[in-house]
Amino acid sequence: MPSTVVLQRQFMQSKPPVNGGLAGTILANLSDYSFDYSSIRHYDEQIQSEVREAIRDLRGNALLRRTRGRLILPTMFNEKRAIASDNPIERDQAVWGLVQSASESNIPIKLLIRSIETAPSQELAVSALLALGHVARLDLQRALAFLHDIASRSNSEKNLAEWARLIHNELSAVENDDLSLMDTPVSDRPVVHHKGLRFDVTLPLIFQCTARTRVGGVNHEIKISPTWFKQIFGDAMACVNADDFESALVLEKKVMGLHEDGTDHFEHFPFTGTTTRLSNALHYHNYWSQLHRPFYTSGRVEIVTEDRPVIQRVPMTFCRLAMTAAYPRYQVDGVNLPESVRGVFFGYGHIEPMTLIKRGLNIRAGDFQISCKLNPGTGKPANTQFWGTFFGKLTDTDSEGRLVMNGRPVHCDRKGHLDYYGDGAMVPDPVRPQDWE
Repeated sequence: MPSTVVLQRQFMQSKPPVNGGLAGTILANLSDYSFDYSSIRHYDEQIQSEVREAIRDLRGNALLRRTRGRLILPTMFNEKRAIASDNPIERDQAVWGLVQSASESNIPIKLLIRSIETAPSQELAVSALLALGHVARLDLQRALAFLHDIASRSNSEKNLAEWARLIHNELSAVENDDLSLMDTPVSDRPVVHHKGLRFDVTLPLIFQCTARTRVGGVNHEIKISPTWFKQIFGDAMACVNADDFESALVLEKKVMGLHEDGTDHFEHFPFTGTTTRLSNALHYHNYWSQLHRPFYTSGRVEIVTEDRPVIQRVPMTFCRLAMTAAYPRYQVDGVNLPESVRGVFFGYGHIEPMTLIKRGLNIRAGDFQISCKLNPGTGKPANTQFWGTFFGKLTDTDSEGRLVMNGRPVHCDRKGHLDYYGDGAMVPDPVRPQDWE
């Protein structure tokens, strides 16, 4: 693995023209990506092979290339919707459409600022703040001035002010080639840690995604904003413990709208890899997952017919490259734990072409499946690559307004095995539990 000095130089030598911040810097440097395979030597051989194949794709840097096929912006990109729509998904899609269309001759900073200031919910305001961070370098001084203003307003919501401060500090660190600018916490709220729980940190995450699907020899790219991502793929959080903070974590997703009876569906993704410290606070985590998941040949999760069965325990993986900012104020058992995270993910998947057509591209929970590089049902290449950036910050509070490091309910054990009610009984999923064994 490269040394800390080499990693610092690698991360800071490239300044992406559009996708800014540290996550964008990771994306821009994928051609130089390296991984310590010994950190996953305990993985199944098939999954180790999957990781090697995926890394070859990452090094090709294909994710940053414009597809020759069709670019799809569901809900039809419209600037007015980014500042006026009351439909959360429509508005958020329009906001991230501004990011996608940004260029030196089309600078959307003013529109994004208006979207933040007029957002009907804090969730949409935070999403627009993150979108602003992606294109801020097109008009950096204006973006930094606005972020500083939001962070300093006495009437700003604490959470929104912290997000603005975080993005401001990150953009400054990248622009000034100085990662130490991330060495100060963005929150001054009192902190609570509950001892004796399964995880020391349950950090809520925000994802935005690109899905590139090959249909009939043509590439179709769908841009998925954070609000739409949450509806399709679920509400996610990172579950971290002090004793293996630098080698492992579990990602939990709660998917609503998948089960017909209205019950929630939970999925878990354990990751392993290495961590390198880049500054006093900043850590670079280089992780891949080992998964054994069902694959539904019907094309829809948990739908099985006589002629379209489920294939159980399919070995697969996907990538998580992240930078966490960890501080003494969040220390547990002598380990500084993260206040925030930003990073990149990548994997393979499958969506039925007819599903895309029938739904008019408005895919819903259960339509998309994570896959290995070869579709386990057909043996042909999986028709979709998906990737994007994600962000997280401690946000959960108690009745006294204190940050709670590990207050979110967890539905797995420390290894990422489903424990549906989170009570230690290890109850399986209520719908087709045998598929997930």
